[in-house]
Amino acid sequence: MLNETLKNARKQKKLTQTELANIIGVKPAEVSQYESGKRTPRFNVLIKILDTLDLSLIHISEPTRLQLIS
Repeated sequence: MLNETLKNARKQKKLTQTELANIIGVKPAEVSQYESGKRTPRFNVLIKILDTLDLSLIHISEPTRLQLIS
């Protein structure tokens, strides 16, 4: 899940929610909402988050299920 990935990556970088918010230009409450899953960041904000946390879009994408056609 996106929210868990963001939270874990932020903690690995040893950043508080407030510090991350200041870096990406949002309010700390927004970072809290992203991490709790109550809100999804806009694409431009998501890109800033990923850059800051050294993540890529592939890190946050859902696993794909392969279906075999018989």
